[in-house]
Amino acid sequence: MLGSKKISTYLVNTAAKNDPKVASRKEIYIYCLDFLIEQLIFLVSLLFIGCFLHDIPFCLLFFAVFLTYRSTGGGFHANSVWLCTLLSYTTFFSVWALIQSPFALWKGPLYPLHLLSYAVIVSLFSLLPVAGHKNKKISDSQRKMLKRKQRICLLLFSLLAVIFYCTKSENYYKLIVVCTLLLMITQWIGWITEKKKDGFL
Repeated sequence: MLGSKKISTYLVNTAAKNDPKVASRKEIYIYCLDFLIEQLIFLVSLLFIGCFLHDIPFCLLFFAVFLTYRSTGGGFHANSVWLCTLLSYTTFFSVWALIQSPFALWKGPLYPLHLLSYAVIVSLFSLLPVAGHKNKKISDSQRKMLKRKQRICLLLFSLLAVIFYCTKSENYYKLIVVCTLLLMITQWIGWITEKKKDGFL
């Protein structure tokens, strides 16, 4: 996200001057710190947006689903920081417009077919391979570990979705369904892109 790489690089370089351990693993520290700062900026900005829209729970739930699936499964990565930032916020506002805005396209009550459709999405998602980051190769063992974590998260969010479904919290149920579908698609695109880059497709 915008500015996070510069901040993380500056902080790690400052720490590396006094700590040889940090100096020997600067790239790893920069990557991890950059990720943390990115998510913190995104979370804070979503909280401000939630205050403006008078719907902080919706924003927090979106952040939880978005962060969880992106961090455990990877997905499509934009070629520039600016585009990546734009896509993150575009995804949020698209989901909000589809479900929660006054002009929402997905309106009306939920039916058992909706629950069945979500079950199909989750089943397909659980079988989808983890996509590596374009700037960070991951080993087969790391992929297996991330996939296990993702399947646990899929189970937890599925249970939460069922609770929302049963308690008639329709918009929160729809949020989980739409986000899961979108992130499954981006993970699939990321995996295809990775295979093409490696010459397997």
